[in-house]
Amino acid sequence: MLASVDAAALARCDLSGAAFLRDGSMQPPPASGVLDPSTLDPLFPAVPESSVVYRGGSTGHALLSIPFLGDEVQLRTAPHGPEGTWEAPITISTIPAPWNNASEFFCYAPKFHPGAV
Repeated sequence: MLASVDAAALARCDLSGAAFLRDGSMQPPPASGVLDPSTLDPLFPAVPESSVVYRGGSTGHALLSIPFLGDEVQLRTAPHGPEGTWEAPITISTIPAPWNNASEFFCYAPKFHPGAV
C-alpha cells in the first residue's frame, strides 16, 4: 500500500487528508471514509515488512525486504517514484546460520541506515 500524508498533518496524527494509490493514481479515501484494502494497488508481492528510502535524482526509491520465512535480504528500486514500477528484487545478503533456520527463527524488517544508501 502506498499512502501520502502532509508532514505537518502527520505530526498532528491527522490522517484526514491522506491519499492512497488506487487505480493507478493517488486518490482520497471514498466518501464513506471506509477504505477497502482490496481496492488498493499492490506495489509488489507482499512482504512482512520493508524499509523504503529516497535516494535522489535518477536513482529514485529503494526498498529492503526479506520474503516471508526467507533467508535473503532483497533490494528493489523504483527509479520513477514510489508508485512504481518497482524492479525485480536482487539478493544483497543472505542470513547466516543459525538464524536462517525458518523452523526456529523468523527474520524480517531489514532497515536502511543513514549514509548507507
